[in-house]
Amino acid sequence: NSESNVLPSKFLLGGNIRDPLNLNSLSDERISEIVNAITPESSPLPTPKHRKAEYKIRVLIPPNITDPLNLNAGVDEREYESRLLPKATPLPTPKDVGPKFKDKNKKFQYGNYNRYYGYRKQDASEEDLRLRFLKPEWFTGKKVLDIGCNVGKLTDAIARTFFPKSLTGMDIDKDLINVARKNLRKCRDAKESGAFPKSMSILYGSISAGPNGSGEYPSNLGFICGNYVLDSDALLDTMVPEFHTIICFSTTKWIHLNFGDDGLKRAFKRIYAQLHPGGLFILEAQGLASYRKKKKLTPRIFENFKSIKLRPEGFGEYLINEVGFESRELVAVPQHPARGFQRPIQVL
Repeated sequence: NSESNVLPSKFLLGGNIRDPLNLNSLSDERISEIVNAITPESSPLPTPKHRKAEYKIRVLIPPNITDPLNLNAGVDEREYESRLLPKATPLPTPKDVGPKFKDKNKKFQYGNYNRYYGYRKQDASEEDLRLRFLKPEWFTGKKVLDIGCNVGKLTDAIARTFFPKSLTGMDIDKDLINVARKNLRKCRDAKESGAFPKSMSILYGSISAGPNGSGEYPSNLGFICGNYVLDSDALLDTMVPEFHTIICFSTTKWIHLNFGDDGLKRAFKRIYAQLHPGGLFILEAQGLASYRKKKKLTPRIFENFKSIKLRPEGFGEYLINEVGFESRELVAVPQHPARGFQRPIQVL
């Protein structure tokens, strides 16, 4: 242990035990001048000898040491601009081109196609599949309203099959209603022709009257033209119970597209207000996919489609939670040959 504690007595560079590196010698001006007589090429160490000459560090001294970046020199504008990158030609901003609307589309903006039943039934004599799933107790002896009846073929079939006390078909298109009324007059006149001379109808026109509430077809059927969507919610307070059953087949899409969420909600609330206690609402709603096919019919329809929040699959929940219906039942999804007509029928 005593040998390991022996302090060194010899130091390089002339140092001693108190100054092993002999740093105190640098404080001597005479020694400092001798050591720093030759300034190294780089600091703190010179370039090693094994490095090639081209890799040696060279110090460039600017011509004007007071302005090393030559910022005070005059600017040659032509030379300056020649060094600039060429200005990129801005690309034209693409215009937001909306859909193109055709004036002829306005004619059928409410889904008021005069050949609707021709699309729906491949054969004119073919029975409407929806009739198979409708129950007599929903209609027999009751006052019924059909919203969006078109030319009234299904309305007529319900009146003929289930004998409601009265059945009123309603549509926004007066031309379709005129066709429905014309067909109804023919049916009534044919039935009553035996009661009066033929000359009476020739001289005085149709001898048929409106629905008389007898429940006997065709006297139990009538048609009116009008828009079921009220102009404002305030008018809902004027509605009173009138019907035991209200049906709305494949019409909600057109109400939705033309009058938006607010218009459809108002129609649902009017239906509820016009039903007697315990009344039924029979609904066949189109899916949202069919909306997309018609969204470009008119500018109003296009804007309403973009702002839709109440989707068809949420109608039932809205009718129960917000409107006041107690329950709903899925009756059937008629398997029509055309998939687009396979729409669920539900009763609330």
